[in-house]
Amino acid sequence: MTANLVTFEGNLVTKVVTRLLAHIRGPGPSLPRLSMSAATANLIDATDRVSTGLQAFALLALKPNEEGIVDELLLTPLYTQSEAAGMLGLPQSTFNHWASGYETTSGNRKPGFITVERPGRGYTVPFIGLAEAWIVRAFTKAGVPVARIRPALEQLRTQIGLEHALASDRLATDGAEILWDLRQKDASFDDNRLVVVRNGQAAFGEIVRGHLKQVDYRNGFIGQVRIPRASGAEYTIDPEINFGQPTLTEYGVRVEDVLDRIAAGETIEEVAADYDIPAPTVENLVLAAA
Repeated sequence: MTANLVTFEGNLVTKVVTRLLAHIRGPGPSLPRLSMSAATANLIDATDRVSTGLQAFALLALKPNEEGIVDELLLTPLYTQSEAAGMLGLPQSTFNHWASGYETTSGNRKPGFITVERPGRGYTVPFIGLAEAWIVRAFTKAGVPVARIRPALEQLRTQIGLEHALASDRLATDGAEILWDLRQKDASFDDNRLVVVRNGQAAFGEIVRGHLKQVDYRNGFIGQVRIPRASGAEYTIDPEINFGQPTLTEYGVRVEDVLDRIAAGETIEEVAADYDIPAPTVENLVLAAA
């Protein structure tokens, strides 16, 4: 089937196939054998996403990343706005406003501030847009209103000098200092919820720091986001694992596979036994998705 999708020659075949295998397998132990219906559903879902991802994989295999240049894979649309919102635990309307902008009651148009391929339906959100939304989520969870977040983001982009500053590792190293300088210049940012001084140095507040601990960087940009959940139900979102679909961090199993089988009528105990996952983990996933 792969040969029918695309033909590569020489070393490129080996490189792309290696990336695809790592992408599909992900971390953790081997996945349990799936039923024919589950395997078919996975294949259909994977095929839909592979069509937009193969070119990105080929580019990644051919050229190394340069400093400040985002890998093509991170820019490949993988999610709908609804999917991305659900993965991050955000209301869909909130994500839509961040991504596509909105019009105020007075008729002013506010542009979006996270990366999407285009407004509207379909697979429009790349992983880097989802990662940016995770950081904005941290700011809003800290209680910072969007009206303050917008100028703060512009300041970060200007000072860091990168379009995708929110997803850059320089946000973690330099971001707090940049926003502290903004706080000193603008009284409206005199707020300890975003940045504080610790041991004589500017630092992000507790909630933002907590969100930053849940990401890993690759080649200068966020390459993985881990969504914390109780009872071993933490899941990982990584474009190199299971086509960027949420995957149970400890077990290497797609969250969607577990939930689909529960929705089809299987019991928590049956699904847990089949995937060799503790029943409380499955139960927690079901409760979180309800």
